[in-house]
Amino acid sequence: MLIAAGIIVVSIQSISARITSPVGNLPGKGALLPTGQVITPAAAPGSTFSLLGTGRRPETGGAEAGQAVTTALSPDGKTLLVLTSGYNQNFNHEETGEPFTYPVLDPVTGTPSSVLDPETGVAITTSKAEWVFVFDVNSGKLVKRQQINIPNTFNGLTWAPSGDRFYVSGGIDDRVYAYKLQGNQYVPDAPFILLGHNSSQTAPFPEYDGGLLKDTEARSGRSGNRSSCGGN
Repeated sequence: MLIAAGIIVVSIQSISARITSPVGNLPGKGALLPTGQVITPAAAPGSTFSLLGTGRRPETGGAEAGQAVTTALSPDGKTLLVLTSGYNQNFNHEETGEPFTYPVLDPVTGTPSSVLDPETGVAITTSKAEWVFVFDVNSGKLVKRQQINIPNTFNGLTWAPSGDRFYVSGGIDDRVYAYKLQGNQYVPDAPFILLGHNSSQTAPFPEYDGGLLKDTEARSGRSGNRSSCGGN
């Protein structure tokens, strides 16, 4: 017991001795952890880090997007897609305080929805702003060509084998967005793929009343604890 206690004390003292510097980023591109260990990014040789600037707040550096979760390289290796999925929403203009809003696409036509917001009487918009960033990597460097706003996303992002279109998961909105190359820009390739788990699928936003278990015996027999089956 005394030996074990001695080992614990020595370990604590050893850890304390290693964390006299502030925890966080180090000058040499590594980061100091609370345990005293230093980690460095496991990136391929020649890799670089780049902020995902949206340009919505140029006075503060560009309003970088967060939570980049998925990348997809085109079949010809020339175009890189980066998808965000997190809490890039409800941002306001630095000077006016007005919220940044974005059109909501009609899932059937791919054009901005003409459905009116009952509160404002104008076409419905959203403050949710997840993104697909389109980069040209043909030269070996990141050159941003486009950024595409999508209200809700998850991790899904893939290219068609032809390389002229790609698909993006709409997350909770229960749809898959398709974009095709038109000239030098990617544009909505409607109708989008509607998965049919929620009602009002063709509305700008569906009713969130379904789930993968909708209309199955598993749904009728599940417990009241949402977490027991992963929610809707």
